[in-house]
Amino acid sequence: MTTIAVQRVSDTKLLMCADRRVTPSENLSMDGYTKIVRVASGEHIAVAGALAAMQAFELYAEENDLDFSSLLATYRTILNFRQDLSVNQLCLTDKHNDAGDFAAFPLQMLIVNNDGIIFSVMNYGEVIGHDKFFALGSGCAYALGALAIGGSIQQAMQAAATFDTGTSPEYDTYEIEIESNGGESNYSFDESDAAAEE
Repeated sequence: MTTIAVQRVSDTKLLMCADRRVTPSENLSMDGYTKIVRVASGEHIAVAGALAAMQAFELYAEENDLDFSSLLATYRTILNFRQDLSVNQLCLTDKHNDAGDFAAFPLQMLIVNNDGIIFSVMNYGEVIGHDKFFALGSGCAYALGALAIGGSIQQAMQAAATFDTGTSPEYDTYEIEIESNGGESNYSFDESDAAAEE
């Protein structure tokens, strides 16, 4: 129950936002929680999902070397984190079973790596790359709608807070500056992905 979003505003600048509401149970919600972390390797990561999973990731990031340099490196990092959760019996859902089937991941993420590439981590741990913007969480449909018609990330967060009860009107904004790499990118995505974002 949250909204996290990221938007590229220039070749060397991105904005990342996350609202400050958490809902530890169905009958309890609290504002004032910061959901954006900057890990030791420099990447900015916004997290949404189960509060225990958010806290587990922050602890995992402090204790392990993380690699978000490419899509596959990011997937490997997330896979290792999922395995760590499983070994420690944290945040497992009722979909997890002894047959080894993938459990629904109780955490979604938006990542801006040190090259300015945007990755999203979805419910089953899959990693997707994005060029211009993306949003996740219970209010993401409203945020994505605002971003898709050219709205600012602030307008996207306001739209999410207006229509989604799980999104707080209070949110954190991080400005991420990326050193220019001559216009090159080490991530390319399919035209279908580009069409979905336009």
